[in-house]
Amino acid sequence: MDQVKILIVEDDTIQSLQMSKDLESMNYRVVGMPSSPRKAWELIRHHKPDLALIDINLTGQIGDTSGIELAKQVRNQYPIPFIYITASEDNATFQSAKMAKPQNYLVKPYRKEELYRAIELAMLNSIQDSHPDPAEDFMVVKDNMHLKKIYFRDISRIESDGALKKIHTVHSKQFETTWATMEEMEEKLQNSPLVRVHRSHMVNIQHIQRYKGGFVKIMDEEIPVGRVYKDLLQKRLLE
Repeated sequence: MDQVKILIVEDDTIQSLQMSKDLESMNYRVVGMPSSPRKAWELIRHHKPDLALIDINLTGQIGDTSGIELAKQVRNQYPIPFIYITASEDNATFQSAKMAKPQNYLVKPYRKEELYRAIELAMLNSIQDSHPDPAEDFMVVKDNMHLKKIYFRDISRIESDGALKKIHTVHSKQFETTWATMEEMEEKLQNSPLVRVHRSHMVNIQHIQRYKGGFVKIMDEEIPVGRVYKDLLQKRLLE
């Protein structure tokens, strides 16, 4: 499990340093603090951050590129969530900025708690709004009040207990989430090695030890396979 990688795009050095300090205290990994769109674009392509914090009034050297234009480029070419940082409440700027569809806004000056909530909501909104990119091999979960990346290869199974979903890992660690129903989770994770085998269970086909008599054995646990899911499971096992 890795730290969530965050890029800070801000031309105010003092603001960048304070934000970086706050993020690191929340156990996030800051992969860069570029002050121009050009440098930000280079770092995005190199580091592939999980989230970007972008100053809405940023100006730079790529033509007339601003923070808003940079966000639009990110939206079109690297589908990572981003948060606008702004000290302006100007309606015209807001109307222009929202066209890039940010996951959240953060108004300066901000409190540390507001930064934390903005990031958490942005990451969760991103998960709920889109399918995982086929190139991605992780999902984001909450761990002790922090967001963490958990790789599909480390998930053994997902169990539904009403609204609560329990994510079991091969390291015997368990996470809990309520961000989606099993149907929504099944749809959003369709490009992953996780496959639904029961109305209350998804399993990682990479960790199945045995499939026999209507049950799959995974991490020494017997998980029932529902009748309507048998064909899908067999198809995925043969891929």
